[in-house]
Amino acid sequence: MATHRPVTFILLMVVVGLNLRPAMSSVAPLLTRLQESAGLSATAAGLLTTLPVLFLGLSAPLAPTLAKRLGSERALSAALILLAAGLVLRGLPLPGVLFVGSAMAGCAIGIGGTLLPALVKRELPESADLLTGLYTMALCLGGALGAERAANAVARQLAGQLDELVATRAVCTCFMAFPNAPRHLTEHA
Repeated sequence: MATHRPVTFILLMVVVGLNLRPAMSSVAPLLTRLQESAGLSATAAGLLTTLPVLFLGLSAPLAPTLAKRLGSERALSAALILLAAGLVLRGLPLPGVLFVGSAMAGCAIGIGGTLLPALVKRELPESADLLTGLYTMALCLGGALGAERAANAVARQLAGQLDELVATRAVCTCFMAFPNAPRHLTEHA
């Protein structure tokens, strides 16, 4: 892939990076509204903000194993699907799914955030420093955009729909770029 489509790889890296932070940064601006509309206690609100970070840390060590079993590209695609599913769940007005969706999003972010830098180093090692900076910029921009969108959202469902739209776009982009990834590209993590 590095010799055939480096621009596509870089664009995908930025799109994935943009999607790995809004799920975490969009909750805090909505916390008061969530407490009022969902009847969350202060403890539940604290748990809601803690779950994504906790599950990010718990799932990140699983990324190398997933990459070995599925291939790095497929593992990253699976993480993006998990992220999209978690964000969809968070937007549903059902008891408990807000917490489950947040935990799922945290897992996906931990796995994706671990796999992407390794893919950068594997695919474009001569540009790894520059691309790591670009990836970090995309992470920060994604976090800022998530917080900004959430701060302007009228209700929890609107913020969830915006996040799931962005995550779904990232999943579709990955599938278009890696529909038939050669086996040798998915065996090395």
